[in-house]
Amino acid sequence: MFISIRTKLLLMTLSTVVILSSAILYISINEHKRLYIETSERDFSALSQNISEDLVEYFAANKADEFTLGTRLLQLDKYPFVKFAAIANNNGELVQSYINPNYYSDELKQTIPFLINSAEQSAKADNSLILSSQIGDEPYNVGHFYLAIDIEKQLGQSQGAFIEKLIPLAIASLIFAFLFSNYLQTTAISPLLNLIKMVEKVEKDQDYQSVQSIKTQSNDEIKQLTESVRDMLLTIDKQQQANKSYTQTLVKQQAELIQLANYDQLTGLPNRKMFMDILSRYIKQIEHQYHSIAVILLDLDDFKTVNEAIGHKNGDKLLLEITNRLKALLTEDQVIARIGGDEFGIILPEDKTQKQAVHLCDQIVLKLNKNVYVDSWSLQATVSMGIAYAKPANFDSGLVLSNADVALYKAKQSGRNRYIEFVDAMTAQQERRLQIAAAIKDGLANDEFYLLYQPKVKPNEGVVGVEALIRWNSPSLGMISPNEFINIAEQTGRINDITRWVIEKGFQQLITFQAQFNTQLKVSFNLSSLDIFRPNFVAYLVKALSNPNINTQLIQFEITESAYIENFDTAQTFIGKIKRLGCSVALDDFGTGYSSLSYLTQVQADTIKVDQYFVRNLFNSEKDRKVTDAIISLAKKLGMTICAEGVETQAQYEYLHQSGVDQIQGYYFSKPVAMEQLAGTLKRIDKQLTTIAKKA
Repeated sequence: MFISIRTKLLLMTLSTVVILSSAILYISINEHKRLYIETSERDFSALSQNISEDLVEYFAANKADEFTLGTRLLQLDKYPFVKFAAIANNNGELVQSYINPNYYSDELKQTIPFLINSAEQSAKADNSLILSSQIGDEPYNVGHFYLAIDIEKQLGQSQGAFIEKLIPLAIASLIFAFLFSNYLQTTAISPLLNLIKMVEKVEKDQDYQSVQSIKTQSNDEIKQLTESVRDMLLTIDKQQQANKSYTQTLVKQQAELIQLANYDQLTGLPNRKMFMDILSRYIKQIEHQYHSIAVILLDLDDFKTVNEAIGHKNGDKLLLEITNRLKALLTEDQVIARIGGDEFGIILPEDKTQKQAVHLCDQIVLKLNKNVYVDSWSLQATVSMGIAYAKPANFDSGLVLSNADVALYKAKQSGRNRYIEFVDAMTAQQERRLQIAAAIKDGLANDEFYLLYQPKVKPNEGVVGVEALIRWNSPSLGMISPNEFINIAEQTGRINDITRWVIEKGFQQLITFQAQFNTQLKVSFNLSSLDIFRPNFVAYLVKALSNPNINTQLIQFEITESAYIENFDTAQTFIGKIKRLGCSVALDDFGTGYSSLSYLTQVQADTIKVDQYFVRNLFNSEKDRKVTDAIISLAKKLGMTICAEGVETQAQYEYLHQSGVDQIQGYYFSKPVAMEQLAGTLKRIDKQLTTIAKKA
C-alpha cells in the first residue's frame, strides 16, 4: 500500500504531539495533585489551628461540655470534604467528635478513637488526611483537636475540573499543531510533490524538455534534489536523443547493408543472392500456384569491348538503359536481377504451353535491336540468352540456374544475339565440360598435349614462319578440339598453365629444329587475355627468353584483337615490355571485334592477321571484301606486316597476293603438322610456290 511522505511526516508529527501532550498532561496532573495536596494540607492545617485556638477559650472558661463542643464542630458542615473531627483530652480520651453527614457510618464512628490515637501531627489513612493540632500552648496544653479530610475526593473533584479546562486546550493545541504541521509540511513538500508530478508527466508524455520548467523557491535539500532530478532527466533526454540518433543510424546502416547484400548498386535490381532466394520461393509455389518456373539468363554480347571503347561511365549508362528496356517488358509476377557484370537473370511463371519465356526472349531481341544513344555514341546492344525450366516443386534452384547457363553458353557458341532452350542433351555437354576442366591438370602433367605447326608463307619466297598450335589427345575423352578446351581452361583458370606448357615445349622444339636445319623461321605463340593480366607472366617470359639458344627476334606472340582492345591500357603496357625483350607481336583475328580501323594507329603490333571470316567471304560478300581491302591498305600505310588466315583456295591466294598481303596461312599450303614433319612440309611448299610462279 502506497503511503506518501507527507502522510508519514504528518502522522509522525501528530504522534509526537500526542505523546508530548500526554506527557505534559500527565506531569501537569501529577504536579496539580502535589500542589493541591500541599495547598489543602496547608489550608486545613490553618483551619485546624484556628479551631484549636477557639477551643482554648472553651476549655479556659470551663464551657467545654459536649454540647458546646459539638456546636462548635457543627460549623464544619460548610466544609464538604471534612470527613470527621475529634477533640481529645490530654489523656487521649475522646471528648467530642463530628462526622460529616456525607461520610457518616457506624464503622467510621467506631474507628475514630483508634484513628486519633494512631495519628501524628499530619498523617494519611484510607485516602484521608488526618491533621492534629494541640489545644493550648505548652505548658498549658489541654488536649488535641483532630481533623480528617477526604483528600482523595477533593483531589478528584479538583482534577476533574482541571482536566475539563485542560482538554479543550489540549484539543485546540492538537488541532493547531495539526494545521500548522500540515501547512509547514505542505509548504516544505510542495516542491517535492511538484517534482513528482513533473516526473510522472515526463514518464507519460516522454517530454524530457518539460523538466526545464521545474522551479523551486526553497534553498534546501529539496532544491538540490529538484535540480539533480532535472539534470538527470535532461541527461536522460540527451542520452535518448543520442540513442535515437544512433538507432536511426543503425537502422539506416542496416537498410544499406540489406540493400548492399541483396541489390545491385548501379541498377537497383536484385543481385545474384537475392535472385537465388526469390527463385527458391517461386519453385516452392509450383503445383500450388504455377505450372512451372522459367529462368532466362541474358548476357550482353561483347559488352567488355564496348565498355572499354566508350568508357566505364558510359558503359554504366548503357547498362541502365538496357535495364529499363528489360523491365518495361516484364509483368508484375516476373522478376529481373543483375547477377553479374553484364549478365541478367529473369524468373517468370509458366503455363502448360511453356511459351511465355520464348515470347519474352523474342521481345527482348526486338527491344534491344533499337539503337541506344549514350552521349555521342549510338550503340546497338545484342544479347545471348539461355532458357531453363523448373518442375516439380522440389527442383533444385542451383540446377535450374546451371541449366540456363548451359543453354546460354550454347547460344554464344551458336553465333550470339539469340536464345536457346535447355534440353537434356545439353546435360551431357555440361558433363563433358566438367570432365575436360577436371582433366586439364593431369593432361599437362602426363604429356597428353602436343604441338603442331602451321606454316606462314610469303608469296614468291617461301615459308617465313610457323604458328604453334596446341592439340589434346586424352586417353579417356579422346581428341579434344582447342575451340573446346581453351574456353574451358580460361573459365577454370587453367589457361596460363597451358600457355606456359606451349612456350616451354615450343622453345625446346624450336632450339632442336633450328640447330638441325639451320633455319631462321619465326615461331608464333598464342596468348590469352588472361595471360596479359597475370602479374608475374612477364617475369616468366623474361626468364624463358633468357636461354642463350633462343633468338628473341624469331619469337612472336599473337594476341586476339578483342583481348587487346578490351584491356587496351594493360595490353599496351604488356606489349611494350614484350617488344623491349626483342619479340614481335601479331594482332590475331583482326576485324571480328568492335574496334575501328582507327585503333591501328594506336596499337603496338607488328603484324595484322586478317581473320579467316573475311577470307572465306572474299567472293561471297562485297562488303566483307571492301573491309578486307581497307584493313590491308591501312596496315600497309602504317608499315605493318599483313598475314591472312584460313586461305584454302588458289583464288583466295591470288587475290590476297595481288592485294599486297605479306603472309599466307591456311590449308592451301599446309594444314598444321608435327615438328618432325615440318622440314618435309617446307620443301613441299617451296615446290608449290615454284609451280605457282611458272603458271603465272
